[in-house]
Amino acid sequence: MKISLTNIGDKNYITDYGSNFVSINNTRYRGNLIITPDSVDDTWNNSPPFSVESIKFLSFLDVEILIIGTGLKHQVLSPATIQPLIEKPLSFEIMSTPAACRTFNILVAEDRNIGAALLI
Repeated sequence: MKISLTNIGDKNYITDYGSNFVSINNTRYRGNLIITPDSVDDTWNNSPPFSVESIKFLSFLDVEILIIGTGLKHQVLSPATIQPLIEKPLSFEIMSTPAACRTFNILVAEDRNIGAALLI
């Protein structure tokens, strides 16, 4: 789905997404990634998907809100898995990756310190 936004300056925003990719500022990524308004990390090792270790890594991000995109469909993560986020404490939301892409852009446009971890 193509996305268009008003001018948000030089911040990262998601310009397109599909079943096996996400485009950030018109650059296509085909693997799991972490995005903030100022950085893109396409080396996030989320294997196995949503292990306690991969979620613990996310708890160290310096963001106000963390969005976790669980793939094409929303997945419920167990309380034990998200415990590192609860202990931080860090505001977070878990949703499908398409919903996470749309939410990320809205919060970037509001100039929020947002992070998104996206399972592609």
